[in-house]
Amino acid sequence: MKTHTLFLTICLNAVLIFFLASSFAQSVGVSQSNFSPQSLFHIHNTSAGQLFQLTNLNTTGGNTPTASSGFNIGIDASMNITFNQFENASMQFLTNDLARMIILSGGNVGIGTAIPSSLFSVGNSSQFQINGSGNIVALNGITISWPSAQGAAKTYLQNDGTGNLSWKSPKIAMQMINQSSIAGVAKNITVYSNSNTWGYLVESYSQTPMPACVVTDMKINIYSPNGITGNTVFTLMQNGVATSMSISVGSSATGWFSTTGSVTFAQGDLIDVRISTANSGSGSIYPLSITIFYQP
Repeated sequence: MKTHTLFLTICLNAVLIFFLASSFAQSVGVSQSNFSPQSLFHIHNTSAGQLFQLTNLNTTGGNTPTASSGFNIGIDASMNITFNQFENASMQFLTNDLARMIILSGGNVGIGTAIPSSLFSVGNSSQFQINGSGNIVALNGITISWPSAQGAAKTYLQNDGTGNLSWKSPKIAMQMINQSSIAGVAKNITVYSNSNTWGYLVESYSQTPMPACVVTDMKINIYSPNGITGNTVFTLMQNGVATSMSISVGSSATGWFSTTGSVTFAQGDLIDVRISTANSGSGSIYPLSITIFYQP
């Protein structure tokens, strides 16, 4: 079987258009020089730069377009492919006649949204966002603000409830008193006081040396009603001196009570809890536990 090949060259303003046709296929080439097109439509530039340009009545220059009009595809001197939207408008990518991805003129990229809120946004309302600094600023529609620097070893990120994240050291719990029962018999704690003065330490709980840390919380659990008339005050002590952390509990109160603060302890400082009352005489606090929490 014979085939017939036709090679036609047209020169328009120093641009050569080549038609290479046969009974099986035809190819079109566009270039400033004579070359043999290697694809059905082949554009060859004898230098780096623009290769393909799309314009219309609405792009810059209207029906007299310029080199900076519309959309351009090129190959630069480093062989990088460039897609250049010269106009102050977006680039959209569609499948099944629906927009799937968009690049706004300001550079924001959206997938599943036509109005990306950040440099990279995903979801119809930008539920997931990454800003120009590479930070995740929204996750599942929740705004997030990250610390500006790395945290210390063994720290963790804590959310303040509004999306602001900060590095925190883990809190360590230390039980100061746990008088629940001995051999199944409830053990009460006796508080002594004299008239018109605050009371004294409960029995004789020893002071405990601490590592360098910050005490942040004190929690009390009273298992059954308080046997002292009037309020009982639990005060965190540092080297035998009262700190600003204290809890006042009524005579019939039960359950959990807590306070927060910030008391800095140096290495070796002694910690204990003073339990006192303003009432004369003495009384008993029924079984309870006292726990403090500190951060190294």
